[in-house]
Amino acid sequence: MKAFKMILLLALLTGAIWFAIVVAWQVNDVQPSGSDLALYLGGLPLLAIGAVLLVRYGLRQRRERAAERAAAPASAARGTAEPGEHDAPAVAMCCICMPPPCTWPSARVPRRPRRICSSPSGRGCIRV
Repeated sequence: MKAFKMILLLALLTGAIWFAIVVAWQVNDVQPSGSDLALYLGGLPLLAIGAVLLVRYGLRQRRERAAERAAAPASAARGTAEPGEHDAPAVAMCCICMPPPCTWPSARVPRRPRRICSSPSGRGCIRV
């Protein structure tokens, strides 16, 4: 049933792309060449299908990793974790790799004072 849903989704995506392209060609009175037909009616749907499958694969991997992380604390609480297995290196690696946020004092750039002058000679200037 899942495979049928995916095939139906990809067929609808392809049909929508074909419909949009053909309508755009008719509205603009375009006579597509052979390369236009191959590129827009063949290549573009294949690219869209590849993107959908890639996103689906990425989401599946993300779900599996989340399930593994959720199962890991339960096994650690029962004492079934392997000796020497802990989360400290992963946390330390994340903290080491992250750049400092821009709100830290070391990342702030001092502001240069501006002059607001009312006269061309420079008299009566105010530093802001």
